[in-house]
Amino acid sequence: MKFVYGVIIFSVTALVLYLILDLYTAVPVEAAVVTALGAGLLLEWSYFEFRKKQQHEKE
Repeated sequence: MKFVYGVIIFSVTALVLYLILDLYTAVPVEAAVVTALGAGLLLEWSYFEFRKKQQHEKE
């Protein structure tokens, strides 16, 4: 289930950020893609770190 959450978080974040950068700014497509991928990975990592911290505090 953790894998599914990771894929959903990454995909939605990367897609939304890419669309924002591509449609509303003059950023080149390559830069928009790299930024979107980086943001998706960062949000996915921070989400799982947050969940790990919550589980540790619960115990």
